[in-house]
Formats: sequence, C-alpha cells, structure tokens
Amino acid sequence: MDFVVVLDSSSSVRAENWMKMKKFVRSFLSEFVVRPDSSQFAVIRYNREVDTDTQILLNSFPDSTQAVLEKFDEIPYDGSGTRTGNALNYVANTLLRIGNRPIANDVVLLITDGASQDDIVAPSKRIRDQALFYVLPVKPPQGNLNMTEIEVMAGEDQYVLRDAVEGGFDALDVNFSRKMLALLCGNPCRNPLHDHE
Repeated sequence: MDFVVVLDSSSSVRAENWMKMKKFVRSFLSEFVVRPDSSQFAVIRYNREVDTDTQILLNSFPDSTQAVLEKFDEIPYDGSGTRTGNALNYVANTLLRIGNRPIANDVVLLITDGASQDDIVAPSKRIRDQALFYVLPVKPPQGNLNMTEIEVMAGEDQYVLRDAVEGGFDALDVNFSRKMLALLCGNPCRNPLHDHE
C-alpha cells in the first residue's frame, strides 16, 4: 500500500489537539512494516499553504518504519487558513507521483476540522480518480463541521470516517486507531509482514 496522510494544521485545531491528532496517526502508522515490498507512507500538513519543508514522500524512507516515525515526530504545528483544495491538488500532483509504486494500492487519508476556504470539488475528484480517499472529519473545539463539504470530498458515505464528528479530537483514541488499522489493512489483516490481526 502507498498511503498518504494529509493533516490540517490550521489555527482552529490548536496545539493540544494537533498533538492528539499526531499521536493518533502515529499509533496506526507504527503498526505497518515499511519496505519496498510492503507499505510506504507520505505525510503533509497544510493550512493556507502546504508545508513542503517537513513533508514525507513515499520514497523518503523506503525501508524503515522507525525513520518514517522519527521524521513524522518533527512535523510542527502552526499556521492559519484552511485551503484543503490546494493541499489535495498538491497530493495529486506530487505525493501520489513521487515514489508511487504502480503495483501498490493508493490510499489517501485527510484529517480536517474545518470548512475549506478554497474549492474542493475538482481537487477531491482528482484524488478519488487516483486513490481510495478517506476523509476523517473532526469536530473543532469551537464551531461546527461542514458535513456537506466533507461528503462531497469523500464522494461516497462509506469513505467518511465519522468517529470524531461528535467526540472531536478526544475521539482520536486507541480504539479508533485499531479500527483504522482494520479498515486500511482488511479485517483480519492479510499482510503476513504485519504483527496484528
């Protein structure tokens, strides 16, 4: 699997919730074996711009889960604005191309707490045309989610992960992490390189 994680780091998220989001993502990434014949990961964070300085490309660390996690730990929180469409275009143009393996399944996970300030319709379709696209909406500390926009991005209801719609960032816990693993891997997991079911 070639797996791309897209993290919203806009000001509405706040630093403490950013850490919850990162802990959640790290907990399921750590369960995968990163190897050329297994899983590869790419990660970006965005706000009004995409943070290319701390991005992880699919081929950045082709044979080390630990190296991916160490680089992931360095991704900071800051910024304002929520240009999700811009981030998705970057994923389509860059992250799903550099290091992408033709024989691997492509999966994109977007975690966001807010409405986008730019167009998401065309960029979302580009992602869906290239990969399985899951959207994980997280209720922001203040305000509400734009679920219509979330559903437009995902394309189909089965690709909207609703576990944090009501619970917010506190819902990004160990149980949800296990659920993510089962979803991404298949349940039971069919990859003999993984040490979970």
